[in-house]
Amino acid sequence: MIHHVSVGTNDLPRSIAFYDAVLPGLGLRRILDDPGEGMHYGSGHIEFSTIRTDAPATVGHGVHVA
Repeated sequence: MIHHVSVGTNDLPRSIAFYDAVLPGLGLRRILDDPGEGMHYGSGHIEFSTIRTDAPATVGHGVHVA
C-alpha cells in the first residue's frame, strides 16, 4: 500500500501555489509546512508532499510504502 507520494521541485513557491489550487479538489489540505523545504498535504495524515530539491526535479522523487 502506498503511504504517501513526494514530488521534487526547483521552484517551491510556484509548486505550493499549484498544489494549493489542485489538491483541495481531491480532499487534501495543507497539514504541515516545512519552511523553505516543502509543504505537506493530507486529510488527517500526510498523503502528498512537494519538496524543494537542488537536483533536477523528476517524477520519481519519492513514493513511500507502508
